[in-house]
Amino acid sequence: MWSDSPTVFHCLHSIDKKLLFVANRVDDFLELTTVDEWNNVPTADNPEDAATHCLLPKALLYSS
Repeated sequence: MWSDSPTVFHCLHSIDKKLLFVANRVDDFLELTTVDEWNNVPTADNPEDAATHCLLPKALLYSS
């Protein structure tokens, strides 16, 4: 799994009390995965972020 969110990593690794909604989502994630399967992707390299930046499809092409 990949995420660019420091909050996700904190929630996955934290034993602190969380809001019920957050705790339930973290439990859902950890039923299907382990903490070790989560990786960080820098925001600048996250292709999912492109949709939130109104980029044209041409801007998504990588140059070799």
